Amino acid sequence: MTSGLPQLSPQLCQQLLAAARESHPREACGLLTCGADRELAWVQVQNRAMEDLEFEMAAEDIVRALGGAEWIGTWHSHPHGDWHPSPADESAAFEESLCLILGLGVERPSIGLWRRRDGVFELLERKDLPQARATDA
Repeated sequence: MTSGLPQLSPQLCQQLLAAARESHPREACGLLTCGADRELAWVQVQNRAMEDLEFEMAAEDIVRALGGAEWIGTWHSHPHGDWHPSPADESAAFEESLCLILGLGVERPSIGLWRRRDGVFELLERKDLPQARATDA
């Protein structure tokens, strides 16, 4: 990743993977924040979408979850898909915001960290995650 951008730490990846598995088969979702140390952090927000394969966050939930932190983007899982943005993701993302997508529907879970610039998603970082243990499935 380019210097100055937040980093995907192994701990953050494991936390997101646990949150996504817990929400399965629904999409998990939330906000990305960044501290002065440029460490990427996340907060989970209730998914209010009616469909399992969508996510929707209410404004009041977003404000409450941020609690004064610097918002830099969103994260969500694709329970039956990969780490690439879907057409819905592309149309909903804010310009210059980050979008972290955790794909669970592939052989090995992966995270893609994207930034939307000039209407196009740019891949900043990708991480493959450990496969689920038999007791996790």
